[in-house]
Amino acid sequence: MPGERNLDTNFRVELKRIYLEESDAKVRALKTVMKNYLREPGLPSNLADFIEMAHKLAGAGATYGFPVISEVGGALESLLRAIRGGDVELTDEVRNALARAARATEEVFAKAKEGRESAADDYPVIRDLKSLAKQPEDKPAEDHSAEKKSILVVDDDADSLRITNLTLVKAGYKVLSYVTAEEARAALKTERPDLLIFDVMLPGMSGYDLCREVRKDKAFTFTPVIYVTTKGQIDDKVAGLKTGADDYITKPFEPEELVARVGAHIGRIELMKELSLKDGLTRAFNHRYFQERVAIELGRARRYGRALSLALIDIDHFKKFNDTWGHQVGDVVLRRLVDTLHAQVRNVDVVCRYGGEEFVVIMPETTSGKALEVINRIRENLARTTFKIDGHDDDFRITISAGISSFPGDAQTKDELIVKADKALYTAKKKGRNLVCIALDIDV
Repeated sequence: MPGERNLDTNFRVELKRIYLEESDAKVRALKTVMKNYLREPGLPSNLADFIEMAHKLAGAGATYGFPVISEVGGALESLLRAIRGGDVELTDEVRNALARAARATEEVFAKAKEGRESAADDYPVIRDLKSLAKQPEDKPAEDHSAEKKSILVVDDDADSLRITNLTLVKAGYKVLSYVTAEEARAALKTERPDLLIFDVMLPGMSGYDLCREVRKDKAFTFTPVIYVTTKGQIDDKVAGLKTGADDYITKPFEPEELVARVGAHIGRIELMKELSLKDGLTRAFNHRYFQERVAIELGRARRYGRALSLALIDIDHFKKFNDTWGHQVGDVVLRRLVDTLHAQVRNVDVVCRYGGEEFVVIMPETTSGKALEVINRIRENLARTTFKIDGHDDDFRITISAGISSFPGDAQTKDELIVKADKALYTAKKKGRNLVCIALDIDV
């Protein structure tokens, strides 16, 4: 109806107005994270902040009426992730492309304020970013078969089901396919797919009813559901979303669109999982994750007869940073330590925030002596390195004390590992700080 079309148009205009009002702040934020990253590209948190900003632009731009912003943000995010993955080096050409992306973002908003539209073709930087992000053709593909995400698909149309399956398998997903809701219900009693795709028109139970039933199971509260159907009317889509679905795609669809939608929803869930396990300030894993992970690693070490070490680390005189310069400086110090730990331990080691200014590193297949060598090297590097903090003239330096315990030499249980590492840390502090002690050195 005309009134509905006007309402939709007015709504989109209002969305665009709101986003444009926030554009100056978004451009400043983009320039800030870019500046921080280019100034200290070795700090993982700087790159993470840059990726997060690009991701936000990519996800929200088109929704608010700025598709070119989404294009720039998406291409920028791809390049930054390639850098983080080690596939692309931060050359002068890459630096130039990053700066051009920021300028393009600012220009799109500036043109919008003047009432002018922008087109992706007007910004060759989008193409350049994508080109730079591509892996060399002769680089062998990594095998991620063990990490494949699983998708459950229900569709009674054999041709449609075949196309959906082929598209998703080609994109690297594991697919569980069924032709009736009853088959899917039975499978969901034992399977825990990462995403669900339901056809609306199914024999017996409809896709709508299947979605309602699935949402009653707490195991699938946050599992994304996408409807695939020939129904394309707004009322049908609204009805589907009200049943608890997250998205809707209309047949016939382009394979690229299906893969993009699936990837976006799985990525969002993965991000939510990561955020629930990470400390918001430092991006180290949180205490809850530490308790779960150390139990897993200890079980694995016991099962295969391997060593496991735990390093409990405390920042010396941390209260001084907060009392002298304020909590913002204290926050920078905490992040600096975590960045250093991430940069100097192995990928298999797990850095967690234990509480306050205490952190713990889980070190699989590492003896007490090797753990002492690694943590001592980190301690020495921190002690001789000064750094600046914006807004302060002082040179800052961090020293740490640490205690190490190991399985099987020092402890047999998770609690024993933690207690003995804590006592070793206490000994290091008692002996004057800026020191690493192991459980074998003390009477525990």
